Amino acid sequence: MEYYSTNNKHNKTNLFNAIKNGISLDGGIWMPNTIPEFDSEFINNLHSYDTQYICVEILKKYFSPEISVDVLKKIVEKSINFDILLHRLHVDKFNIIDNEFVIENIPTDDHVLELFHGPTMAFKDFGARVLAQIYDHLFKGEKYEILVATSGDTGSAVADAFYGTSIKVNIFYPTDKISAFQEYQITKFGKHIRSFSVNGSFDDCQMIVKKLIPAYKNKYISANSINIARLIPQIFYYFISYAKLQQIYKKFIEDYKIVYTIPSGNLGNATACLLSKKMGLPIDQITVACNINSIFPKFIKTGRYQSCETKSTISNAMDVCSPNNLPRMMEIYDERDLLKFVKGYTITDDQTRRMMLYSYVTHKYVMDPHTAVAYAARNMETRNENEINVILATASPLKFKETVEDCVPINIDTEHNSITETAKDTEKIEDVKETKTAENIENVKDNKPLNDVKENNTEYDIQRIIYNSIDTYIFEKLQLKNIIILIGMPGSGKTSISKELKKFDWDIIDTDALIEEKYEKKLIDVVNEHKDNFTDVESSVILNNNVIYNVIHNTTKKTIISTGGSVVYCDKLMSYFRDIGTIIYLQAEYANIEKRITNIDNRGIYTRGLSLSELYDERSKLYIKYGELIINTSIINIETSVQLINNLM
Repeated sequence: MEYYSTNNKHNKTNLFNAIKNGISLDGGIWMPNTIPEFDSEFINNLHSYDTQYICVEILKKYFSPEISVDVLKKIVEKSINFDILLHRLHVDKFNIIDNEFVIENIPTDDHVLELFHGPTMAFKDFGARVLAQIYDHLFKGEKYEILVATSGDTGSAVADAFYGTSIKVNIFYPTDKISAFQEYQITKFGKHIRSFSVNGSFDDCQMIVKKLIPAYKNKYISANSINIARLIPQIFYYFISYAKLQQIYKKFIEDYKIVYTIPSGNLGNATACLLSKKMGLPIDQITVACNINSIFPKFIKTGRYQSCETKSTISNAMDVCSPNNLPRMMEIYDERDLLKFVKGYTITDDQTRRMMLYSYVTHKYVMDPHTAVAYAARNMETRNENEINVILATASPLKFKETVEDCVPINIDTEHNSITETAKDTEKIEDVKETKTAENIENVKDNKPLNDVKENNTEYDIQRIIYNSIDTYIFEKLQLKNIIILIGMPGSGKTSISKELKKFDWDIIDTDALIEEKYEKKLIDVVNEHKDNFTDVESSVILNNNVIYNVIHNTTKKTIISTGGSVVYCDKLMSYFRDIGTIIYLQAEYANIEKRITNIDNRGIYTRGLSLSELYDERSKLYIKYGELIINTSIINIETSVQLINNLM
């Protein structure tokens, strides 16, 4: 097959030169002259083939006969020898019956394609390992060197893949913009794997590679997705996942629309998905999810490509403002056709953090920040019947331990004891300097799958955080409205949690204080004066209060409304709270309430003549009725409850 430059279709070359010179002299990148197709028999029977067979068949379409089929088989055997898992998401819907938990699994048609079970725990292992074997076959004994720019995962995958070869590798990564674990993976090898810390962004690293390769075309070869041999193996994901969907849905697969949601930076995965569709996979929609470096979503919306200054995010591998593969995407489909089935979404760090927490609490599934960006985009779309959505999980959460644990109250045991010893001697200079490699770091132990994510079963027992109605509506509401309303018994922690949230720059409104201000009396005196009419007084003050009105209409600041325990007696008031924000019930066991409330007669509690235990039983049913999210403060301490609420908004 011939390959042409995206800058000039008349500028063509063969496979060997396209791989060796990843960038054309005219500045374009190489595209196959024709996109090969599979017949319907092959597509319909994917489920009957093993993973390696599918991979070989894809490579044959692009690389054979230049590389023999026998060699391609050996390349795949050495490269794709780890699991590719398709995880179906379920919702755990919690209800309470006599203080016991009833967990009902509700199936959805959202699936997570786990592409991180390779040696460096990221999807880049596929392309990097195939590329290393192809290079070793084509260029063994020659004095070519590899150049690669990385925003984190590509560098570690290339370092690991080429360490078993004799080819020298040079990796450029942005200083202080990748995780400590990623830096460790890049710098740990030494010998012929060299790393360079660049004072700048990933785009600056990429520019270095783009300038060096044409200038020294007989010395350097690219290992980024600029290189066609890095890109083609990414097609594997889509054919393998469709085969797995066939196994799940069997003959009914044809009744469903297939949607892929892809976390994207340099657009290599999205380009591979377009190629897969062109090759015959029945893909109905491609959703491209970007962080705030949102070049592609803006392109989809306006039809104009406009680069920008790269911004650092917690999904750092996607911090790209000059995506190399956009020209390839435009070669596969013209803009008009592209807009028919490709969507783009921009996801902020706050949305990413909330989605990581949402995924864990709702599905008991831990996502890394990049996968969470994709899942956030998925949750911004209307869910249609007969639609299967596959979200690409591009990296293990173990690679982003600190970020994950900041967002999700769990402890991740990475089994990497020497991670804190990572390349800390990396020197920063104005331009580029070679990294001092961590020669004496203990080798990383065998990578472990997600079942090594362990929970602390006391303080962080998230199964005791009860969602009375977990669905997309609640999540969307948390994003759209900036108000949380706390309800619960006196002593459940409303005041303590509110005070702690104030330290995180939340505004606090105490409804009991509003009543005291209105009547210029202590709450207990207002309760004693109005007795059975107190709920009317309470609801009138809240519904007609200017402070709350201003929060709703004139500010975007996060606000907690800490309510009195009796607000649940007024249905009109609870409907009002549900309209303006999200209601969180702070549940506490009666024994804890009894310990905390020692002066019930002096606290201004509207008891209606009931004992504390009777009041607890009566109100608990109402709290459960109105609570949209329920946190058990007898199990979850104040600090963790504050973290959970703060991360939701």
